[in-house]
Amino acid sequence: MKINPLIYLFLLVFISCNNDKKESDKDIDTDSVKKELTSYNYVYEGDLERAYIKHRIIDLKKELESLNATIQAGKNDENSIVFLEETEAEILKLNNDYQAIILVKKGVLPIIPPPPPPPPVPCLCFDVFNRLNQVVATNTVVSLSATLTDNNGKKIFSTKDIMPEPILDTRLVVFDLNTDLEKFTDEGFLTIEKIMKDDSKKTYDVSVSVHPIENTP
Repeated sequence: MKINPLIYLFLLVFISCNNDKKESDKDIDTDSVKKELTSYNYVYEGDLERAYIKHRIIDLKKELESLNATIQAGKNDENSIVFLEETEAEILKLNNDYQAIILVKKGVLPIIPPPPPPPPVPCLCFDVFNRLNQVVATNTVVSLSATLTDNNGKKIFSTKDIMPEPILDTRLVVFDLNTDLEKFTDEGFLTIEKIMKDDSKKTYDVSVSVHPIENTP
């Protein structure tokens, strides 16, 4: 059967336009992500939780030392032994959680280069910059709340039940904090509350040091 040449022409134009649209959409998505996430305005949620775990383990080990000293001195009671075992179990669980977070992070591609190291400060804090406005997490996190207070308890910002937005790597999502930190450059406490796909919840606090930055991307 002979096909009208006009049909060939129509198909050629349609395929060409469709391919151009796909390439254009791809470019738009990539540019959008690059504009939203910079080396200074986001933090990976897993890194925040690791910082919390690290400091929590330090505190628990101090408690263990005190408990062991009490037991060795013969000043303990039955509750001391129970508390000792519970503390050891919590340390073991936290260590496992810490390693699991590292494995997950290795499994996802880096979005952009990590921020440059800030100047040293006398604080065991998680370093962020005063352009922080995004939290990147794995797609297992379905909702996130964040509150930052200074060392005197004054609330700097608080966002509740933020819904995730997709980014190019489908294993990750981004939460927009919708906040402005440019005027705050000090130490404080960042509280993160997250809800997972299995409806479990986790809340933790991290000591942070907010650094000023000039001419950010």
